[in-house]
Amino acid sequence: MGELELYAVVYAIMIVVFGLGATAFHITSQYFADERDASEWALGSWLLLLGCLLAVVARSQISQLELFWSYHWAALLRSLATTINAYAWMRIWFGFRYYYRQQLPNAKLTTAIFSVFFLLVFSAHPLQLSPAWAVIMISVWIFGGVTMIVWDMCSQKKLRVADRFALFGFFIVGFAWLYRLWIISPAFFLGRVADVDSTADSLVLIVSLVAMITIYLGMTLLVYQRLVDQLMLQASTDPLTGALNRRAFLERSESLFAVAKRDRKPIALVLFDLDFFKRVNDEFGHQVGDRVLKNTVEVCHLTLRQQDVFGRYGGEEFIAVLPDTNREQATMALQRLRERLADQTMLIGERELQVTVSIGLTVTVPDTKSLEVLVKEADEALYQAKSQGRNRLVQWHEGLASG
Repeated sequence: MGELELYAVVYAIMIVVFGLGATAFHITSQYFADERDASEWALGSWLLLLGCLLAVVARSQISQLELFWSYHWAALLRSLATTINAYAWMRIWFGFRYYYRQQLPNAKLTTAIFSVFFLLVFSAHPLQLSPAWAVIMISVWIFGGVTMIVWDMCSQKKLRVADRFALFGFFIVGFAWLYRLWIISPAFFLGRVADVDSTADSLVLIVSLVAMITIYLGMTLLVYQRLVDQLMLQASTDPLTGALNRRAFLERSESLFAVAKRDRKPIALVLFDLDFFKRVNDEFGHQVGDRVLKNTVEVCHLTLRQQDVFGRYGGEEFIAVLPDTNREQATMALQRLRERLADQTMLIGERELQVTVSIGLTVTVPDTKSLEVLVKEADEALYQAKSQGRNRLVQWHEGLASG
């Protein structure tokens, strides 16, 4: 197989890979409208497809070395393909910045850098530079882009399998294009004719093809992983407030309860209920009631500790488990929570809305008691808090239910 034929085959496979990737990312971006990474990857993939297609067409029409730096349409098309591919890599980098919740680089700076790159690539025509010039420019650009992507990925605290898969591909692409730069640059800068169709150069293209397939598999796994994460989040959280739902709360609490039982450490379980919440819905409407629920969850998240487990138990009732917390510590923390919630005032039209909570608390060092027993005790204490006038905390003790 000749060098040109090998070049065409490699680029044809790349076009298929980019086309499949672009289609998949485009479809994914429709389901994740708030996420920009998939749309950036789709745009970058479409541009890579276009750039590769133009490069193959241009290369097939250039038969003489002099045509590379002429103003022949095929030569200009090849330079355009180089700049399109460069811009595509920049959009893929932007996609990773979005994926990892990192700030995009300054728009004016990136525009200026790309403009300089564009001018340098097309300077080959008036300066009559050899075809190695375009290879050098795109090699520098791809290596720089891959370096930025690898840096962003390695800066993450934890890399999952999908991240490592894509990271491996980027390492290979980076070293492949750095090697391509290394074998072409000396001849170009020494004034010799650099062979851009050498066996070594073709090997770089084949290695890049394999690496790009790896990268796209990794990017696809990243999107799939986020889909799984979102499905798990939806399955474990209350859609209105974002708090854990009852099932997820009980699952996480069981593990904390088992640890407390093993280590013989105290654990507190809390049930609290918004006072007269039905009256809020009746007088102000369910939209205001939803705002009250969301505000309650927000205050709880800000007040409770990171290790505490908090969830919506049902309706206007919430539940929390405070691990490694004795009775005095739990009482102080919950009184502070009760006061903060009582201090929250919502202005509805010309009326002020203030909602209080009644709290039932039970604290134990697990031995013979189960989590279900603790929930029952906290519920009995909550009932007493309501019976005693609401907006208060009642601790469970023996004889409370009968009393």
